[in-house]
Amino acid sequence: MQEIALSLTVRITLRQTAVHWLEAELLEQRTELFRRALHGVVAQIEAAVVAEARCPICGGPLRCNGRVPRVLETLLGRLEYARQRLRCPGCAGDVYPLDQALGLLPGSGSTLGVRERALWAATEVSYATAAAFLAKFTGLAASHGSIHRWAQEEGQELERREVVAQEAVFGPHPTRAAPPGSAPARLCVQIDGTMVHYRDGGAMECKLGIVYSQRAEISRQRIALLDKRRYASFDDAATFGERFWLHCAAAGAAPAPQIVFVSDGAPWIHTLQRAYFPGALVILDPWHLERWLRALFEGEARVQRCLTAAWRGGGCSGT
Repeated sequence: MQEIALSLTVRITLRQTAVHWLEAELLEQRTELFRRALHGVVAQIEAAVVAEARCPICGGPLRCNGRVPRVLETLLGRLEYARQRLRCPGCAGDVYPLDQALGLLPGSGSTLGVRERALWAATEVSYATAAAFLAKFTGLAASHGSIHRWAQEEGQELERREVVAQEAVFGPHPTRAAPPGSAPARLCVQIDGTMVHYRDGGAMECKLGIVYSQRAEISRQRIALLDKRRYASFDDAATFGERFWLHCAAAGAAPAPQIVFVSDGAPWIHTLQRAYFPGALVILDPWHLERWLRALFEGEARVQRCLTAAWRGGGCSGT
């Protein structure tokens, strides 16, 4: 393994002694040091790969054909450099050995680390707010348009993986079984649907499912699900069912001695329950249970008696 040694020096003109000023100054110095270190490492990588580069088509030698500037946003700061362009005399094609060595895709201007942080931020706030936050607190230059494009690209890749996994188990020519997973003593499965509204007034249903087996009380009336798996999509119920089942199977649904299935009682959900969890203990979620009890019975006392009996696991005569 090649080892690269770099020597860097930090110099500070002590214009102030306040720790707040020192903090900002050292952070700026750190960014500059990381950028210089990255420049040095990239230059040594390029020198090594250019010396060994051959034409990827014919395997022939390559000739220098100038340098082409490139800007790359990294977690260590913006990297601006001019990488070597090589040309094959026989194929007349250009090659950028450094791009290949760094694993950069054509047109890519950001590292995977930058994309990951930008997409994490965009799961909580809008694309524009995420871009502003990253610029202010991390120094990363990622426009809201870029974050939107990255989200679409990541979504397409995740969709491709879901399709491949689904086809491998449920397709016309299945190549493998669902992932087995280790069998917990009890596995809880919950499915629900919620409407997501368009800006123009329309709406579509998002189907959601979670599966878990381990719970922990973290404070009074607060429970943490320690091994929760989540899946959501806007697909039809049949497609959602197949893909969600793969997540449940990975959590040990097939060999689990007991499965507790919780839902709001919607017909499409119970169709999936009968298809994939036929032996499950089916439970109506508390909110819908109370709503149905109030529709059936008059009087708060009777409703509360039934709810108490349900929570204790007893029967309810309705009297």
